Amino acid sequence: MVSVRFDGDTPRIIRTLRTAGWAHIVVLTAGTEISSVVEAVQAGAGGVVRVAGAEPQPHQPVPTLSARELQIVRLVADGQRNKAIGVHLSLSPLTVKNHLARAGKKFGAGDRAHIVAIACRGGLIPGPADPEDELHF
Repeated sequence: MVSVRFDGDTPRIIRTLRTAGWAHIVVLTAGTEISSVVEAVQAGAGGVVRVAGAEPQPHQPVPTLSARELQIVRLVADGQRNKAIGVHLSLSPLTVKNHLARAGKKFGAGDRAHIVAIACRGGLIPGPADPEDELHF
């Protein structure tokens, strides 16, 4: 799968993959203008998958989360489950779930991974470590 959000490089990327022998290339889109999808198909993409849901675009501000919602989203990003988050913050798992639901509603996201992804992209929480930053021994 190739996203159409490669700043106009999607057709070049698809042509490069085709040249390298990739037989099946699918374009991934989420509310992108049709012209970008058409260019990708003309470059050799064999199909299009449209992802439902609208995540904020880079130029759109990310909705603000309450301090507690942000704290919980950070713990979710660390891989914690609702029960463990509740124990850590002295909350019930249902309260944790409610905070996540409110964060998801603000972001227009339906699941934990999407909430974390939007929070990372919006700069609310740190994103995954860059592999280039790893220490090599």
